[in-house]
Amino acid sequence: MAIMFLLVLSACSTMRTFSVSERTRVAGNDYQSVFNGIVKYCTEQGFSLKQADRVSGIIETDMKTSGHTRSKLTFNVSSVNPKITQIVLLISFQNESSGGLWTQAGFSEQEAREQYAQTFSEIEKYIVK
Repeated sequence: MAIMFLLVLSACSTMRTFSVSERTRVAGNDYQSVFNGIVKYCTEQGFSLKQADRVSGIIETDMKTSGHTRSKLTFNVSSVNPKITQIVLLISFQNESSGGLWTQAGFSEQEAREQYAQTFSEIEKYIVK
């Protein structure tokens, strides 16, 4: 099934130049299957869930640290119709400075595209068809 997602990347100002068609996808699955798949993906990837509200459609993780980099995922899941679900994803990346402070990480437009493609490819495996 084709999956399309609306993508937003806060860690890269060049993402603002993406056209809507580059950032939009729609999942051909019901809301519950998509929501459950995203929650399962997040937990199995080691992200602690900060919020998973089925009514609002918000799934938010705490920061997951790996070395001197940490990331956080925020999803907004909404039903377009009983068989179509839209997902808005925000991936936040931070790098730790030598002084121990966390600052927003910068990515090229290509790196950002690759990160979102990889994340959504992995999530798709968790969505029950």
